Amino acid sequence: MSDEFESLSLFAMAEFSQLRAHALDLFDRCLLENNPAPIIAFIERQVSNNPPHLHLLRDFVEGLQTRLLSLRSSQYDVRLNVIKTFADDYGIDITQFAPTTALAEYHLLKPSEIIDFARHSPKAPATEDLLLLAKVLEASVRTAARLNAEIEMTQTLETMVLDWLEALNATMGRRYWSQDQPDSSIQ
Repeated sequence: MSDEFESLSLFAMAEFSQLRAHALDLFDRCLLENNPAPIIAFIERQVSNNPPHLHLLRDFVEGLQTRLLSLRSSQYDVRLNVIKTFADDYGIDITQFAPTTALAEYHLLKPSEIIDFARHSPKAPATEDLLLLAKVLEASVRTAARLNAEIEMTQTLETMVLDWLEALNATMGRRYWSQDQPDSSIQ
């Protein structure tokens, strides 16, 4: 991106930076409100510009990809913290309920099933600790559900922008290719 950025004029760089900041702010707002409509409208405006802001769309996709990595890391940490709490503090292995291979389904865990499992384990925690663990699990599952929704929205937006970029690149390539070809109708 730095090569593309260097070719822009100072005014264009300022406009690009402003549009990029606006896109990221809109994206954050969409995640908070769980509504992608504002960022979709922004992207559609950028696509409909003549010429479209391809640099901005590429940069935005890179931002979405970075955000996806961060969200997935947070999702993994949420799971790991609960696994470690049960294992380190109580000697109970609950990985069968939340394997790393099923990280995307962690938000679907049933805390009551895990608490029931802990209650019947050889190292069963005291009743007060089971209540505390239930609250920790419930908070963890809520956080995982929020993260999962954000991951899904981010993936959907990433796919949408990549599709637009591919279509715009193909259209622009055809346009410039046809301009370079001699007119075959003239004999």
